[in-house]
Amino acid sequence: MVCLLLCFVGLSFADYLSLDGNEWIATSFNKSIKVGAKVPGSIYSDLRRAQVLKQDLLYEKNDVKYRWVAYDNWTYERTFAVDSKLLDKKNVNLLANGIDTVSSVYVNDQLIGKTDNQYIRYVWDVKKVLKSGQNLIRLAFQSAPLYAKQQSEDFLQKYNYKVIPDCPGPQQFGECHAPFIRKMPASFSWDWGPAFPTQGIWKPIGIEAFDSLEIRDITIETIPDPKNASQWTLTVNTFVESAPNQQIDGIFDIKLDNNVLINKQKQTVKTDGQGKAKVVFVIPIRDIQIITWYPNGVSDNTQKLYQLNVQIDVNKEVSTQTKKIGFRTIKLIQNPVKPEGLTFFFEVNSQPFYAKGSNWVPTNVLMEDITPEYLRHLLGSAKRANMNMMRVWGGGVYESDLFYELADEYGIMIWQDFMFACSLYPAHNEFLDSVKNEVITQVRRIQHHPSLAIWT
Repeated sequence: MVCLLLCFVGLSFADYLSLDGNEWIATSFNKSIKVGAKVPGSIYSDLRRAQVLKQDLLYEKNDVKYRWVAYDNWTYERTFAVDSKLLDKKNVNLLANGIDTVSSVYVNDQLIGKTDNQYIRYVWDVKKVLKSGQNLIRLAFQSAPLYAKQQSEDFLQKYNYKVIPDCPGPQQFGECHAPFIRKMPASFSWDWGPAFPTQGIWKPIGIEAFDSLEIRDITIETIPDPKNASQWTLTVNTFVESAPNQQIDGIFDIKLDNNVLINKQKQTVKTDGQGKAKVVFVIPIRDIQIITWYPNGVSDNTQKLYQLNVQIDVNKEVSTQTKKIGFRTIKLIQNPVKPEGLTFFFEVNSQPFYAKGSNWVPTNVLMEDITPEYLRHLLGSAKRANMNMMRVWGGGVYESDLFYELADEYGIMIWQDFMFACSLYPAHNEFLDSVKNEVITQVRRIQHHPSLAIWT
């Protein structure tokens, strides 16, 4: 049953119609296969539940036997009911937090957008295409391996330049041309895992509606007073979205746990031609006894987290976002040494520490099979093994929100790769524009975590 609800989803108070769930249908290109589908998820899981794929994906050579799934072009669609009150809002968007990967998106048979990057959050205006009552959404996917192959051939023909490596080693039974699609490279195979190049809606998707503006992201900086280490300055960068070229008067409130930092502060927000704006607050923390955050086993071994809440009220319509943050500084120390070279170590809160940890690869080739309990077990095991740093490897995905929340909780600092492992990559404008959006999406999503040590 589809319902209109006021939904937090870790974001804001907005009228939000979730399109997640089991009401989707996945259909092969020639329509010979039609199965019920679940969102978030992927085509392999849907076919497995429907017993089209009868054996476990990892049994014997099923990575090769089931490769036909990746070569097909699948369509996902569902109907959903829209209340007329939602359409009365000035801004009505389709918010897709993750689509894997190349697709054309239709609402009521009208093309509203295209996707080509698994790591981007997409927002499309759908106010004019939605209607009161029943609506239809359809995502027509392209085969990831065949798309990457075509992109590689087009690039070579246009630029007379070959991006290497073309293919993984033959012993991997993998897929070629992974650098030409912004998708988890390991889904094309790696030396530690099989190829299952998925298609599907891998993160939540829904309709959001509001009159004024939405808080989309928050990033922060925590800076100690050089003369008094117990006092800090907190910078809060609030990224908001609305209609293009708007001037909106709002009232901001910011709290740290139950402590009021900003109280009913009037602020005029001016959006740009894309409907985006940034509002910055620089807040001295003077009357709160701050407990600093440290990695596991370092100094006071405190992983103190505070709840930061940012809220804007525009004519009684409230948008709010809450993040857990920690107060800490981190520096990478690279001092010259004789006869040549540089040091390479980290300091947290001016405390040098010995980084102990491991390399994190995706815990499953299907993201939907990763449970919260399994993540907590693995990261908890890392803490109990006295690890205090972990590299998120650049051939997988930018990990889930829960992953970074657990890293904060357990004191495991994250060496975060961008997703560019072990290859050359194309560098034409279209590709770079997509990567720019990817970087903005992911940096703003996870920057506030005190466990985040470095981007590489």
